[in-house]
Order: sequence, then structure tokens, then C-alpha cells
Amino acid sequence: EEEEEEEEEEEEEEIVPFPPVVKKLAVAMDAANFNVLQNNGRLAHQEVDHIPKPNQVEGLGIEWPAQTTDMDKLKALFEEVKAKM
Repeated sequence: EEEEEEEEEEEEEEIVPFPPVVKKLAVAMDAANFNVLQNNGRLAHQEVDHIPKPNQVEGLGIEWPAQTTDMDKLKALFEEVKAKM
């Protein structure tokens, strides 16, 4: 039980810096509008389950069409954003 409490405290510590990172990314990308996706549950692609999603049909689902990416453009965007942070 003590080990579980320590793990929960570690998880909470990881959550704390999340909002400042989002703010920095939004500013660096000059994004006035954006979404933040947090995956909860294995069916939502999370390694450690926290919020119930009983099956593929029930609960929140996020889907978007996959597409190929120009890796050179993606790398250039990464360098540009990284430089602004």
C-alpha cells in the first residue's frame, strides 16, 4: 500500500508541469486555439489505467484519419518550435 501511495505521488508530480509546457508550446507556435489530448485507459492508449473505459464502444473515443508526413518539414517545425522555447 505504501508503494502504491509513492507511485501516485510520483504521478501527481508529473502532472504538475503539464500546464506550463502547454502554455509554452502554444506561445511558441503562436496558437490562439488548440486542443490538449490526455489519454486515460489502455483503450485510450494509456499504459496505466486510471479512468474507466469498459470497452471499444463506451466512453470517450478520439479518432482522426492517419496521413503520411513529410519528415523534413516536421523536423524543421520541431527545430523552429524548440528554438522559441
